[in-house]
Amino acid sequence: MFQRKVLMLTVMLIILLVGCSNTQQFKPINPHQSSVLSVNIKDASLSFIDISNKEQTESWEINRAVIGGLMFPDQNTLMLYGKNEESAYLYELSTGKELTPWKTGTGIVNGILSSDKNSIYLVDQNRNSIRKFSLTGEELNEIKIGKRPFSMFESNDGERIYVVNIDDTSLSVVDAIHNVVIDTFNINPLPTGGLLREAEKELWLGGHGNANKIETNISVFSLESGKLKEEIAAPTMPIFFSETKEGIFVLSHGSSMIRKFNPSTYEEISAINVGVNPVEMVAMNDELYITSYDSDEVYVIDQKTMEITSTIKVGKGPFQLIKREGER
Repeated sequence: MFQRKVLMLTVMLIILLVGCSNTQQFKPINPHQSSVLSVNIKDASLSFIDISNKEQTESWEINRAVIGGLMFPDQNTLMLYGKNEESAYLYELSTGKELTPWKTGTGIVNGILSSDKNSIYLVDQNRNSIRKFSLTGEELNEIKIGKRPFSMFESNDGERIYVVNIDDTSLSVVDAIHNVVIDTFNINPLPTGGLLREAEKELWLGGHGNANKIETNISVFSLESGKLKEEIAAPTMPIFFSETKEGIFVLSHGSSMIRKFNPSTYEEISAINVGVNPVEMVAMNDELYITSYDSDEVYVIDQKTMEITSTIKVGKGPFQLIKREGER
């Protein structure tokens, strides 16, 4: 009888330990630190870059196949997701604790915080849909769209969502109030990345191109008609965009170039080489942060002068960047 009780207690302890081993604990992040976070996919790590001194201040070994993430409105809760992961994982930066994950199922490849900051949209490639969640993880609705959706842009008023579908080279226009697709436009082959310019009623799209032709241009589409308005040279493979008061910045992945364009005339103002196989860019303050995938670095560029001001070593294979505003 005694041996049976000991055995039961041992089994219970093993179950408890196994359950606890799935929960991760990391070094806390200073809540006052404004940071750029680098999601590194070769070593499954997360690097924290302090924007005040351009140094990596902390690195978390996530050890999960995550490819991206987003910051919650509190600037303290971080979500990480990956196409082959069954859950979206949440972390509290100020304590370093992993929170209860969202059981999304596999297929999540992208996500954005809604314009009203009350919900989150996730792109699900396995279900060819975008899925809307409350900030507490309740799934509110799901909208079926085109084949292999990826890039997603929301209007400032939250009434429209534009979703790029890679496999059928289409753009789905979603009525986010009634949760239905209201229009579909044909776009450039294998589109990747884009820039929604609502005031100008246009959408800039880039991409890698297909087997027959590498993409060398930015395609500018009318949001009203869905027609191609303009093609802007940005060789090769323009895949990431950012518009600030200094201009429109376009990252060309294939040529390792960052270009600045005049937002009114579409004319190229300047261009420089940056990194080795750059794949992502974010604007923060007066600077651009750009991943250099093959050299495991993040480059910092002054938006006005287009000069490289810092090069920061991070984890292996920096793939996505996430902005975090520290408490003031």
